[in-house]
Amino acid sequence: MTRAGDEGLDFSPVGLCENPMESEIFPAALRDKEIPHRTRWDTDGNLILEVPREWREEAIRVLREAAKVFFAEEYRALDEGTLEAARQAAAERRRRHAAEQAEPRAADENEEEEEEEPSNLFRSHQSLFGEKPFVPSSALRPRPVWPAWALAAIPGLGLGHVYAGRARVALPLMLFTATCVAYFLWAESVWALSLILIPWAVDMGFAAYHVKTRNREVEELRRRALEEERKLIAEIEGRPGENDG
Repeated sequence: MTRAGDEGLDFSPVGLCENPMESEIFPAALRDKEIPHRTRWDTDGNLILEVPREWREEAIRVLREAAKVFFAEEYRALDEGTLEAARQAAAERRRRHAAEQAEPRAADENEEEEEEEPSNLFRSHQSLFGEKPFVPSSALRPRPVWPAWALAAIPGLGLGHVYAGRARVALPLMLFTATCVAYFLWAESVWALSLILIPWAVDMGFAAYHVKTRNREVEELRRRALEEERKLIAEIEGRPGENDG
């Protein structure tokens, strides 16, 4: 801001605004006190405040009050000799802040990639114990539910859960059945054999539910894959220069 009668004044730098809040508050404080001043942007995006030399002390007092009220910090006044050093310090702070922001972002991206694409070594392990395996897009198809009912109808083997990809549930069902059969052969107790109804009921009751749950997850994965494909196509189509090259 410069007024009509300020052109002949000798302006000198008094402050450097590094962020949008400072760029709004400090010039507003000078305007409020009717202190002549002017502003200019440097190549790094900082706003440089300049005031006439005869107004310098009053401007520094006003800016210090504004810094204390709005930022709870001491205002550092500048002059021609310290302006360049302040610009370099501001640039270094921006670089350091950008690096700090980039590190957690890169770590999050790496974690997402590891979660979405587990190594081949552990894919069979994850499939065996019912964890979400790596699934290629060609395999993102819902499973029919009726085989789960058919396999679960075989008493005590937990085959419905195996079909549903919940082998970690099927394994204790099989062990329970094997224990009941072994006890029946040893004690010849029909009561022990009747306990096979427990794993059978669990298999019949939950195998189809797990298949339906997996199908919902597959549909969600397919939806996300389609969204990513659309974004990729839009991004490629939006770069005609790269396609021409």
